[in-house]
Amino acid sequence: TSIPFSLYPSDTKTYYFQLHLNKLLCDNHCLSTLRVIPRHVLERERLISNTQQAFYAGVMLLFALVSIFMYIIFRESVFVWFALMMVCFAAYFSSLYGLTELLFNRHITTITHPATVLIVSGLILSTSLFISHYIDLQSRFRRLFNIYAVFVAFVLGVPYILLAINTDWGNAARISDRLSMGWIIFTMGVITWSARQKDRPSIILLISIVTVSAGAILYLLRTFGLLAASSLLKHSFQIGTVLFAGRIFYGMFDKINSIRMEKERFRELDAIKSRFFANISHEFRTPLTLVMGPIQEVLKSKLQPADQQSLRLAHQNAKRLLEL
Repeated sequence: TSIPFSLYPSDTKTYYFQLHLNKLLCDNHCLSTLRVIPRHVLERERLISNTQQAFYAGVMLLFALVSIFMYIIFRESVFVWFALMMVCFAAYFSSLYGLTELLFNRHITTITHPATVLIVSGLILSTSLFISHYIDLQSRFRRLFNIYAVFVAFVLGVPYILLAINTDWGNAARISDRLSMGWIIFTMGVITWSARQKDRPSIILLISIVTVSAGAILYLLRTFGLLAASSLLKHSFQIGTVLFAGRIFYGMFDKINSIRMEKERFRELDAIKSRFFANISHEFRTPLTLVMGPIQEVLKSKLQPADQQSLRLAHQNAKRLLEL
C-alpha cells in the first residue's frame, strides 16, 4: 500500500498507521516495514516495472495471435487452447505486478481476488485442454483422460460453489491456490506417464514444464531470501513461461509438419493405388474384350445344345469380369 504525501523545507507531519486483522497471522512476532521513497524514484520504479510487464504481455499475446493464425490455416484446436493459455499467462502476471492498475486506472487491491480466481480458472482450463489435445490423451489413454477430466472439473468448480455459498473472494482465492497445486501435481503425473510410453510430444511437453518449474523455483528462492535479489531472478518465473511457450510452439509446428508429411504420404499412396487399379483394369479389359468377341461370333453359328450352353456361360462370366 502506498500513501502519497508532500513536505516542504522545515515542515513536520505526523502519520499514524493502524492495522486491522480479522485473524491471527503470526504466533510470536509480526514484522512491518515502512519505506519513504521520493516520488521521482517511485515513478521510475513503476515505469520500469510496467514497461517490463507490458513487454512480457506483448510477447505472450504475440504467441496467442500467431497461434490463432495457425488455427485458421490448419484447423487444429490445439492452437486455440494454446492461444487462450498465453492470454491467461499475460493476464495473470499483469494483475500480479500491477499492469492492470495502469491500463484500467484502478487500484490493484480492488481486483486482486476476483482476478486471481477467474484468471487461474481460465489458465487451468486452457492448459488442461491444450495438454489433452497435444498428447492425444483421449485417444491414447481413454480411462486416464476420463479421470483427468473429472479432476479438472472438480478443481474448477469448487471455488465457484464456495462463492455461491459465501461470497468471499479471498477465501475462494485461497482454496483455488490449494486446488491448483493439486492440479499441477496431477498434470505432471499424467504427462510423465505419457512420456514413459516414448511419445515425442509428451517428452517435449515434460521438458518444457521442467523449464517453467525451474523458473518458479528460482523465483520462490529469491522471494524467501535464499538467493540474492536481482531483476533476473525476480522475473525468472516469467522467463520460464516464455521459454515454455516458445518450445511448445515449436513442438506444435513440428507435430503439424509431421501430420502434413503423413497426409502427403497417404496422398501419394492413394495416387499409386489408383494408378495400379487403372493398369489392372486395362490389363483385364483388353483380353476380356478379345475373348468375348469370338465367343459371340461362335454363338451365332449352329452348335450342339451342350456346347452352346457352355459358350453362353463363358460369355456371361467374361461380361461379369468386364463390368467388375
